[in-house]
Amino acid sequence: RDDVRLLVSRGCAVSHHAFRELPGQLRAGDVLVVNTSMTLPAAVNGRVGGERVVVHFSTRGADGRWAVELRAPRGAGVTGPRPGGPAGAVVRLPGGRALVLEEPL
Repeated sequence: RDDVRLLVSRGCAVSHHAFRELPGQLRAGDVLVVNTSMTLPAAVNGRVGGERVVVHFSTRGADGRWAVELRAPRGAGVTGPRPGGPAGAVVRLPGGRALVLEEPL
């Protein structure tokens, strides 16, 4: 997990680092925000209209709905951030499956 990405904010300046760099980034008085949400090792290729996306499935709610994150494929198994779609957007998945985006979290 040492290669997990880390976002460091110092006032208006934001920089990207690897998690293994965390000890060198901390200073006395810093606030460390930890995101404990889990992403399953489930990434599925899809399409929103003509745009390729990668769907990361996170959490299944008691009502059976999933929290998902849409990512933009960057090549060689790498993805980047992508804005979510509007409510009602259809994501086409392999095997003729689809999901409909309902609301941002």
